Amino acid sequence: MPAPWMIRRRSRLIGAALAGAALLGVLAMAGCAEPTTTSAAAPAGASGSLPSRPRELPLNGIDACSVITSPLRIQLGVTSRMDRNRPADNLDSSDCTWTNFPGEPQLALSVRLVLNQGIQPYLIEPGAQVITVSGFGAVQLPARPANPEQGCIVRLDVASGQSAWVSYTSDGSIPGRTYDEMCARARSASASVLAQLLARVR
Repeated sequence: MPAPWMIRRRSRLIGAALAGAALLGVLAMAGCAEPTTTSAAAPAGASGSLPSRPRELPLNGIDACSVITSPLRIQLGVTSRMDRNRPADNLDSSDCTWTNFPGEPQLALSVRLVLNQGIQPYLIEPGAQVITVSGFGAVQLPARPANPEQGCIVRLDVASGQSAWVSYTSDGSIPGRTYDEMCARARSASASVLAQLLARVR
């Protein structure tokens, strides 16, 4: 019969062997597991693709001021002053802006008919959202990203390589008015501009 000290030693050896086997099993399982992956955040741009245009609306020869109607100006409170200042860029466009000058804060409705650029470059802009206006695809964006509640711009996909831009902005915050409300007004103006374009392009 083995001495008691031998029995105790054998028990310790068996226990150590079992613990080692368990550790090897855990390591083996870890080696077979799939590696953990992390998903990168999606770009802060528009999701989805543009819908097909219901028809082509070429903008050549159309005056931007001619597609801003008097009822639209009254609706948006921009009836007092018009100008045709063109932004300093390389876009070929007809431009028109109506404001409530000298009102405060100053509101502005601007239309830009761009002959040499579609809206695709703007789909990846931060805050971009693909929408439809009267069946035409468009991208909606903050006009002033640092202060989105001060304005919204809708760029309409009207023809291959051309686009119609409609923005509604203020030069200061309007108490209680949000970015979504500014965009609702910009979309309404966009629908009015599209109606004018559809009436002119046969």
